[in-house]
Formats: sequence, C-alpha cells, structure tokens
Amino acid sequence: MRHGRYVIALLAVCSSFSLYAQSNGQTGQWSPAAQQQAAWNAEQQNSKAWQDSIDRDNRRMIQNLPKIREHLAESWQQFGLKPDAAKAIASTYVIQRKASAPTSIKGKTDGEVATMMQQALTSKQYLLANQLLIQYERRRLHLPESSN
Repeated sequence: MRHGRYVIALLAVCSSFSLYAQSNGQTGQWSPAAQQQAAWNAEQQNSKAWQDSIDRDNRRMIQNLPKIREHLAESWQQFGLKPDAAKAIASTYVIQRKASAPTSIKGKTDGEVATMMQQALTSKQYLLANQLLIQYERRRLHLPESSN
C-alpha cells in the first residue's frame, strides 16, 4: 500500500512538471547543455559496458591458461619432446592480442612450419614456438584463425 502512494505522488510531480514545461513553451525539447550531458552519459555507459566485456574476456582467458598450457605440452610431446621439456616450453605461453601475433603460417607447407617451429625452439623463442604450434594445430583441425 505504501508503494502505491509513492507511485501516485511521483506521477503527480511528473505531470505537474510536464504541465509547467508546456505552459512555458517547452514542448519536450532539451537545452543544448542537457543534450550534451545526455550524450556524455550514454557514451560513458557504452564505455563501461565495453570495458566490462573486455574484463570478462580477460578473466576467461586467464582461467583457461592452465588448460591451454597443458594441451600445448601434450602437443609438444607428440612432436617428440620429452615431458619435462614440453612442459617447460608450454609454460612460457601467454595469451596475447592479435596485434602481437607471429607471422602467419598461411600458405606454408607442413615442412616449412616444422622448420619455423624448430628454429624458434633452437633460438629459445618459446612463445613464438607455442604460437606457431597453435596456428598449426588449428589449421590441421580445420578451425578458423584465432581471434587472439
């Protein structure tokens, strides 16, 4: 019952404000300052939603990182590395944005990709080796290119 009284009071205030605005020649138009403030508020809300989405994606990636490293270690073992070496190399993997991705393996033969991975391992560029391995496995499984 109390809520009903508040709703009625709120409606009365809103309608009286509307009548006041109409009697003063204001027919629902906002002042330029009010329009600018509304646009700024909308922009802030969009920015906050975008940042929340990025934060959520980053948390998800961090949560999946141990699983990714485990699968990398298994894949390196399939390529003939000993379990300890495979785990050590896989542990260097970090999730990076697309802008820092290595050279694409698109158009390269399996032999060329193997040479690229071997060179990365020999020069101890383990992050590059892991990224090349991920690209190779995605291609082998006919998956689309990664968005990271």
